[in-house]
Amino acid sequence: MDIVQDKMSAQFDVTLVKWGSSVGFAIPKAVREGMKLEPGKKVRLVLRENKLCIEKI
Repeated sequence: MDIVQDKMSAQFDVTLVKWGSSVGFAIPKAVREGMKLEPGKKVRLVLRENKLCIEKI
């Protein structure tokens, strides 16, 4: 997967995991590193036309 830090495109499959009354998923390492996401940092999940996007906030 090629990663460009300013604009990144990727498609990956994840498995939903039940956490209490919610569900979550793990973000692949290459995507986490490319977006410089760290545990405990907040992200915004945006649903647009049935596509879920991850945005740094």
